[in-house]
Amino acid sequence: MALNVMPAADGKPQMALLFSRDPVAIDAVTMDLLTEHGLLGSSEQELAQAMLEQAEADGLGHKQYKIERIAF
Repeated sequence: MALNVMPAADGKPQMALLFSRDPVAIDAVTMDLLTEHGLLGSSEQELAQAMLEQAEADGLGHKQYKIERIAF
């Protein structure tokens, strides 16, 4: 699970909850969201990508994910 409280374009906080049974997928989507919002530098991206690839190679999960948006 990850919690997103980054400000939206209008300056108000937005919230997102991420759930997964796959630890590699949840890390991959979290890394992608941080990168998308400019919160992960290139060296951090490279390190995170290497760790995700190793985790996937070790059979801990898969980097592919699908986000299903629900309203609450």
